[in-house]
Amino acid sequence: MIQRIQTIWLLLVAACASIAFFLPYGMVNNPATGSLRTNKGILVQGDTTLLALTISLIAGALITIFLYKNRKLQKTLCLFILLESLICIGLMLLGTELNNRNGGIQLGVIAPGLAFVFAILAYVGIQKDDKLVKNLDRLR
Repeated sequence: MIQRIQTIWLLLVAACASIAFFLPYGMVNNPATGSLRTNKGILVQGDTTLLALTISLIAGALITIFLYKNRKLQKTLCLFILLESLICIGLMLLGTELNNRNGGIQLGVIAPGLAFVFAILAYVGIQKDDKLVKNLDRLR
């Protein structure tokens, strides 16, 4: 299980998704001062949909690691993780825009983006394993 590179990629997906809990993904402009320096960051915990999606992203990545014997299900879950991370990015950008037009995007948006990239790399690794097993079965 740990010898496969997609295990590392899926662990990195879970790590990036968990980083999203701690980093703010947007800033709310303080209407009293009009300054961005006194802003409060928008966190994932403030939006229940985004919170559930992020927890699902972490759980999905960790569950996918242990499905190494069922590559078809593993690829399907990896595609689901890709979709979840895109939805997570979209909700973060939408939440930042809806909260304040003058606010800014913060580093928390990068975490699901990195999770998306790592999920693509995990999917490619799973496909390579599947192709290798099919080639070995054909040679027998």
